[in-house]
Amino acid sequence: MDRNIKHSLKRGVSFYLEQKADERTAAIFLLVTFDSKRVRIYTHCRCDRNDWDKKAKRVSGSKSKDKDKINVKLNDYESLVIELFSEYENYPSVEKVREDIQVRIVMPEKPQSIYERFDEYINLSVRKKSWAAAAASVTVCTSFFAAITFLFWG
Repeated sequence: MDRNIKHSLKRGVSFYLEQKADERTAAIFLLVTFDSKRVRIYTHCRCDRNDWDKKAKRVSGSKSKDKDKINVKLNDYESLVIELFSEYENYPSVEKVREDIQVRIVMPEKPQSIYERFDEYINLSVRKKSWAAAAASVTVCTSFFAAITFLFWG
């Protein structure tokens, strides 16, 4: 079998949860297998372990409010990996696949504003039940944002 034929580039795309057993929620990882090699990449998605369908490799719990949003992301990631492999003429290196996936999938499409980053930080603090850190951050950052707004827009 000629490995250089474009249509013979077999690959597998799957998702799995991180293995830390002490947390209720888990990060979702993308696993790409090709030519007896594996590439694992963090998808920047998390879900409750009880909502993960191990067979379908998707979020399926009825309690999960972000189920559809996460599953759409995972489907998009899978489609992009399939598209990426259709562009390769030969089996690439693991580093090449990882780099191409990170550029196309993992890297945010648009830079986040300071307000979006702050919201993300607060949401993470609240999810980790670090209420004191979240409350302190809101107080400090609200003052900071007010000062910045005043300086720029007087």
